[in-house]
Amino acid sequence: DIPFYHKIKNYGSSALVGAVGVGTIFSNSKAPLDFNPQNSLEFYFYTLDSQTHGHSTFSFGPGITFRNLGLTGGNAMSLAEDGRISVAPFQGGALKVSKLRVFSINAPLLYSYDFGGGFGFTLGPVVNLNTGSSIVNKYEQGGDKQKDKYKRVHCNLITVDAMFQLNLKYFSIYAKYSPMNLMDKKYWPEFTTWSIGIAPF
Repeated sequence: DIPFYHKIKNYGSSALVGAVGVGTIFSNSKAPLDFNPQNSLEFYFYTLDSQTHGHSTFSFGPGITFRNLGLTGGNAMSLAEDGRISVAPFQGGALKVSKLRVFSINAPLLYSYDFGGGFGFTLGPVVNLNTGSSIVNKYEQGGDKQKDKYKRVHCNLITVDAMFQLNLKYFSIYAKYSPMNLMDKKYWPEFTTWSIGIAPF
């Protein structure tokens, strides 16, 4: 069952499932908007209602996802007066990190197959309602820690991810591919993302 069949409490033919995952985000963004996977993470939490028939399980339900994509190397993102995003070397001090943050409400629709013994796989689409986005620049100036934040930085309202999860006995390994642009390309350079991570419980 998905995603953690060893933790499902059954109610007849259905089950309530909680899933937590954390992973690294990769992108095909080009310099100077060159996101660093070592500084780009996502966290998701799904609560799924599952219907099981033999070895197969169909699950759907709400969830949330936080995505953080980080720039390092001295470049910083900022919001220009016309609403466009500019990326340039940071001039305000010693830059620690420049991050794009996106919050999404999710609607996963997933299929799982259980081979037995706690092993199986899960796959399906995840619809994202991207409700919030911001840019946060953290830096030091005169020995003091500073932070600049730009809100509502033009994410696309709806995107769809393709998710695959390998369910092992005590944890799962997942991969998500996002073929749609997370950010509005009228204001951002065009790029797509994918992520790989683990779901420990």
